[in-house]
Amino acid sequence: MKKKFYIALSILLPLTIAAGNQLGFVEQLIQYLKIHNQNYPQEKVYIQTDKTFYKQNEYIWYKAFLLNSEDNRASEISDVIYVELRDPKGNVVSKHQHNTLGGASSGEFLINEDAAGDDGIAILSVSDLRNAKTTGSKVKAEVKIGGKTVQNIEGLTTNGEARIAFRLPDDLDTSDGLLQIIVNEKGIEESISRSIPIVLNKISLQFFPEGGELIENVQSKVAFEALNEFGKGSDISGKIIDENNVEIAVFESFHLGMGAFEFTPKANKTYKVIIP
Repeated sequence: MKKKFYIALSILLPLTIAAGNQLGFVEQLIQYLKIHNQNYPQEKVYIQTDKTFYKQNEYIWYKAFLLNSEDNRASEISDVIYVELRDPKGNVVSKHQHNTLGGASSGEFLINEDAAGDDGIAILSVSDLRNAKTTGSKVKAEVKIGGKTVQNIEGLTTNGEARIAFRLPDDLDTSDGLLQIIVNEKGIEESISRSIPIVLNKISLQFFPEGGELIENVQSKVAFEALNEFGKGSDISGKIIDENNVEIAVFESFHLGMGAFEFTPKANKTYKVIIP
């Protein structure tokens, strides 16, 4: 009987020591997490909308909550929330800035009549905090053309900004371009995607002389409109030259491919347009 007692004691003793060590480790881990949260406080933003799907000419009513990630109470670290409305391609359509009061704020977006979408528009509200302008945060960018990655770029932020420069392929044959950026700050990653405004060499350019016609040796204003392959306005610049390659006039669009310039035609002259 005594032999059995010693055996049981020898088995229970290591278990008690292991349990004691584990308990100390958990307490130490919790203490480390508390110190980390104090040194690097994090915030969370929640967006609540009145419904999920919207159509053109409808309002998106929303309410934003800025909370402390540790206890889900109203955050006292930041006092500004940026709320962005984006189209299906990730382009920012509208952006609001809110000063939070008690960790909450509300607003609305109007879906324009020409907004992208067929039967309905799926809305994704993206919010982020931009109160701290960091320096030295790692930035990774990926350039995709036609769904394929053509270039990867790495850099660092300076005073909250990062410059991303890249060159499009010379044999570009599609306007489907996407730029994806990931910023890493103290182990926290934020990402953003933007479509790349690509204009191929398929421009439809129309000129509209003042009064309907050009008269030789009479200066007149000539309006123009440039459309891309999708029938959308495309901003361009170019020049008018004669048959001797002498530059006669220059022009540049100022809004959605539209613009105007002064031009004085001469008799027996041939002109052509050059778009770089």
